[in-house]
Amino acid sequence: MNPAITFHNYPLHLLKKYDLIDYPVDLDAICHKEGILVNRALPFERFHDWHQTKISGEIRTLPEHNQTEIWINPLEPKCRQRFTLAHELGHYYLDL
Repeated sequence: MNPAITFHNYPLHLLKKYDLIDYPVDLDAICHKEGILVNRALPFERFHDWHQTKISGEIRTLPEHNQTEIWINPLEPKCRQRFTLAHELGHYYLDL
């Protein structure tokens, strides 16, 4: 990362990098431009009772495809899905 880019100004750096000037910010566009797959499908093989599941989302790397995937729980309200996507993008930029 450029030393002039800090934790505090990184969101503005991304908005400028991808010429995102409209609000609300298109988080799916950021993911697409970063090559991140956003998956909103129900992985039935992982969770059998969705009403008891409290997982809103997760980020993982798919080494077999050399790709990062963010999974969003499609049963959550749209505003929660948006928050979760932003949260997982934060992990992408700060932790991976």
